Amino acid sequence: MASLYLALTFDKRTFQETVVKIGILKYQDRKERVRTCFFAEFINLVSSESNDVCSREDKRTIAPEHVLKALEVLGFGEYIEEVYAAYEQHKLETMHDSLKGGKWSNGAAMTEEEAAAAQQRMFDEARARMNGGVTAPKQPETNQSLKS
Repeated sequence: MASLYLALTFDKRTFQETVVKIGILKYQDRKERVRTCFFAEFINLVSSESNDVCSREDKRTIAPEHVLKALEVLGFGEYIEEVYAAYEQHKLETMHDSLKGGKWSNGAAMTEEEAAAAQQRMFDEARARMNGGVTAPKQPETNQSLKS
């Protein structure tokens, strides 16, 4: 009887402290986990249907059009316009990045002579590493036009 009385007199703060102490997830944590599971399942569902659409068209790679068709088939037609807009935005950003020279480019173009010099420098550094840090004597370059 005393334990029933004690259970009924727990206030909210005591209950929350007890819940946290014994490791029960808070409401927000549970809600976030359910949301994460839902999104993962949604992605799996759309991916699977996109793969089926792709296979029916005898294609080997899933294209954005396959994803849009999968959304329609699965009854998520209200998302198609927004997904298509995001796809168009992605294409614009990708095109803009490729016009800038890609992610590895720093915007400064190298002349052919600079590129050849950089390549030769890298060859020399690699040769030095292969020889244990000892630089091998460089062979004199012969100019083919002088020999004729």
